[in-house]
Amino acid sequence: MAAKLPSHTTSDFKGPENFEIDLSSTLDEIERPDLAVVTDADLNTPHVKEFNRITAFMEDILTIQVSKSEDPYAPDPVTAGNNGIIKIFKRGETYKVARKFVDSLIKTSFRTQTVQFKDDNGLDQTRVDQIPVHNVIVQVFEDPAGEYGRQWLQYKMSNYS
Repeated sequence: MAAKLPSHTTSDFKGPENFEIDLSSTLDEIERPDLAVVTDADLNTPHVKEFNRITAFMEDILTIQVSKSEDPYAPDPVTAGNNGIIKIFKRGETYKVARKFVDSLIKTSFRTQTVQFKDDNGLDQTRVDQIPVHNVIVQVFEDPAGEYGRQWLQYKMSNYS
């Protein structure tokens, strides 16, 4: 039987861009569009309905494989956790797993680089560059959400969340 080809992999999508943290910034100046505050809500509130839809979507079962790595120091197996539940994935093996664990697998790590420089006024400054690093390549063979699932993965790979 011929091996089934993945419909898409995490390496098909562009990752997030580098970003800087200005150490003189206040917390209010750092944007976090991924956060929202909801108060006085019930099950019929649009925000709660959306949260429930997303929660159900994250429970979809995907058929995936964590690709083998050419890095001899890459971890094998790879672990992914969600709400205190840990799953272990051996590279090169196929698994049926909830999307929430794929989300955990593809989280972006950052390599930190501290840069000393002189600003326009000649003053010494420090900038912290956060350079995105993807830990694993995940191949998706089956996704019940079809194109929407592919778009979700593309979005997750191109953002910091």
